Formats: sequence, structure tokens, C-alpha cells
Amino acid sequence: MSGRALIVLGGRVGGGALVRRIGAAVDAARRDPSAWIVACGGRRWDGVVEADAILEGLVESGIAPTRVFRDRLSLTTVENLIEARAVLARIGARDARWTIVTCGFHLPRSLAIAAVLGVEAEGFPAPAPPRSGLEEGIRALRERALTLVDRHLARGAS
Repeated sequence: MSGRALIVLGGRVGGGALVRRIGAAVDAARRDPSAWIVACGGRRWDGVVEADAILEGLVESGIAPTRVFRDRLSLTTVENLIEARAVLARIGARDARWTIVTCGFHLPRSLAIAAVLGVEAEGFPAPAPPRSGLEEGIRALRERALTLVDRHLARGAS
């Protein structure tokens, strides 16, 4: 089956980043009502699993729960994408075109990991709150460093 899959990356439940990612996923899902949605993240925050929080947020915003499939195992960005690929294979959507939904600053790293995994993907950025120049610089350095690490990890998993 082809079509589009929205891959919503996990984050701290109750945190602003996850709330913004869910909001962006709702926007993306409304733009493509036939897209499957994979809610990623198995980490528990105060007893709530990331993927469950994403599903709940999507459904509360009017997205049909039948469109949403959960990865409740992954704990990192690399694992989010590996498990999303496995979820899509299980539902017969292995050939779906990917749109990764995450924070804008996190998209380059996520897309680089997807490429290493052999998945051609595009990004749909969630907005980020304004930051100082120093904060943005630190975040950019962190993301570049983690991209190198994550690409290495993804090579081993692909």
C-alpha cells in the first residue's frame, strides 16, 4: 500500500515540545485526511507513555483513532524511526511516503537518520518558542553532534 504516513516523534509528556508536535500533527493530518499516523515513543513520563499521549491529543483534536498506530517501544529518535518503519510494515504500508513531524530544530537530524535507514522523508515542523541567540547556538551545536552519533547508530540498525 502506498500513501502518506505522518511520523510524530515523541517527547516529554506534558512538555511544550510534545504539545507543539501534536498540534503540528493535527495540522498535517487535516491537510492529508488519508494519511496514516504513527505516534512514536515508549518512554513513560509520570506514568503516561509518549505514544499514548500523542494518540490522546490527536483524538481530542478530532483525528479519527483508526488512523493512528502507536510505537510504544522506542526511547530515542533513532528508535522512533526504526519502530515507525516496523509499524508501517505491520499495517501493510511499507511503501508509504514519510512526513516526519517534530520540532523544526530537530528536523535535520531526524531526516538524516531516516536517510541512513533508507527512508526518503520530508519534514513538517512544529513551531518552537523564541530563544536567545546563545540558546539557539547551543541547540544547533547539540543537534549537529547528536546527528553524527545518531547516523552511526542508525547505520548499525539499518
